[in-house]
Amino acid sequence: MKQKIQQYLQTLSLENLKNILEFAACLSDKESEQATQEIREISNIIEKLKEAEMDLQSGHLIDWKNSDDL
Repeated sequence: MKQKIQQYLQTLSLENLKNILEFAACLSDKESEQATQEIREISNIIEKLKEAEMDLQSGHLIDWKNSDDL
């Protein structure tokens, strides 16, 4: 797919390339915002991250490969 896009890009005028650049930036921003929103929707995310950091610092770790708790 990327190769096909590259082929098309080679044929476009500078003006159209600018338009594509703006559109690609817009899509990238939209995806970033969606990911941020998904994180924000996780209940108590800050508390969970703080708890995980304290567990890490205290050495309270779980081997995820062998754990039934996950």
